[in-house]
Amino acid sequence: MKKRLQSILYNQIFITRILTFSVFIFAYIYLIHDVNNTYWLFGDQTRDWRIASSNELQLIGTPILTGGYSFGPIFYWILSGIYHFIGPFFHYLPHVAVYGLSFINALSCAFLFFVFSKKYYSSTILILSLIILYITSPTLASIGATAWNPNLSAAFVNLSFGYAIYKGLFEAGYTVNNKLSIIIFVIFSWFALQSHSPAIFYTAGVLLFVFIKTKSLKLKFHYILIGFLVILILQTPYIIYMINNINELISYKNGTDQSFNRFLLIKGAFGKGFIYLFQNIADYIFTYNYIISYIIIYLSLLLICIFKKKFKDPLFQFSFLFLFLCYYGYSCIPSWSRENYLLVANIFPIAILPLFLLLKEVFKVKKFNIYLHIFILSTVIYLIPNRNSQKNTQFPFYKTLKITSKKIFETHKELQDIIVPDFKSDVDSTIIYEGYGGKIDPENKITAIIDNNGNVTYTYF
Repeated sequence: MKKRLQSILYNQIFITRILTFSVFIFAYIYLIHDVNNTYWLFGDQTRDWRIASSNELQLIGTPILTGGYSFGPIFYWILSGIYHFIGPFFHYLPHVAVYGLSFINALSCAFLFFVFSKKYYSSTILILSLIILYITSPTLASIGATAWNPNLSAAFVNLSFGYAIYKGLFEAGYTVNNKLSIIIFVIFSWFALQSHSPAIFYTAGVLLFVFIKTKSLKLKFHYILIGFLVILILQTPYIIYMINNINELISYKNGTDQSFNRFLLIKGAFGKGFIYLFQNIADYIFTYNYIISYIIIYLSLLLICIFKKKFKDPLFQFSFLFLFLCYYGYSCIPSWSRENYLLVANIFPIAILPLFLLLKEVFKVKKFNIYLHIFILSTVIYLIPNRNSQKNTQFPFYKTLKITSKKIFETHKELQDIIVPDFKSDVDSTIIYEGYGGKIDPENKITAIIDNNGNVTYTYF
């Protein structure tokens, strides 16, 4: 009997590890597929890649749309590492950023699968289905194919969330025996916020939840102290920058301050926030913004809590706490800045977690359960090509610009400028040429002009 149990346990561990590795490979390939030919060479991506190319240590995060900067430099530090350590192997081409960021993203997806499969092994097929559903979300995959900071924020949210479950922090909170786990958990959670400000709803929610789960007042005090010290260390670069640039605090006045004021004074647009939240999470997962779908999911969870007495289950508790914080928080963001990408970091805990809890609880008959899970997995796999076709951050001219820039560099090591066709957004036309080693000098007399087909002409003046 003992040998049989050991054999079953070994098989479970082996299967989980194989599937975890498979999830990582699938996620990574799915995110980087064809990015070397269709990279989205617009806006923030090229701005941040140029910042990463600098040898200057960044102390703040990316600019916030509503004013100010993200609360720390982790995104730029990681992007800079990708530029300086991976970039040389690929001529510092901008799409290399996706290779590095997608690695972290795929790792976080694999870690989530591993943690959930270990905790709910009987639901492994269902968990695999939902992880694939998450990875192949057209919106997430579209943004994932860019070098945008929300991707890194989502990865840290997933790492933090998975780590909290893995270490039992949602059950026991802080104890005298898990100091190191708490430190790692706080680091992951805070890095999510540093990477992209809307992760503040997750970071605040998860830190609060672990505080609530901590047993005694003494332990709660220790938890606050440890968290404060870790966050203070992580915020040191940002604090140094703001002390030396105190005048930049005024940049927070437009929308960022307004959001905090509305949050504290309970003055959010709560009806619009409700519609924004439920429509967009449905669109992320099901590709249709049917507001009713996630209303049904959360109402069903509430009924399960009532009739199956699941209110003491930490994941149910956190799911409803997080829903409230997201609803309240996004309602307080100015309507003009309430775009769907602001949800990227929070999608797994607010959309996939409740879906998993619902499906896990509704179908309890073991044999039927297996068949249902296989059906769900088959359906998700069947939908992958359709979901992949809906990705919308592809820029085919990138391949043309990449090939042509290399040819230009081979004949002209220095130019005044490179002119490309007009697109819906400005294209950094010289960043690839400079990656190959070319130099842009305003005093130079030669300008290269590239047409839509990649043909090059030169002007000399």
